[in-house]
Amino acid sequence: MATSIGFYLSAVIAAGIIFIGGRFLLAPSLAAAGYGIPAGTEPHSRAYLSAKGIRDIASGLFAAMLIAFGSAHALGWFMLIASTSLFLTP
Repeated sequence: MATSIGFYLSAVIAAGIIFIGGRFLLAPSLAAAGYGIPAGTEPHSRAYLSAKGIRDIASGLFAAMLIAFGSAHALGWFMLIASTSLFLTP
């Protein structure tokens, strides 16, 4: 029971991360404003938006893969490491 609740919550988080990444790829200016960092109009100033979008989509897909294979232990470690990365980035 607890494992299935964890899988459902992780699936919601993975879908949210994929959505955020897709937003950075499809509507970079809008996503950057929502993120709190305005994007310039020059291509070199928007490079981080594409990198962030791809990174978020890859993270969400990795979590989705762990859910699909039913690997609760690996999914738990991934979520722990991913959540601590918020505190480690400047």
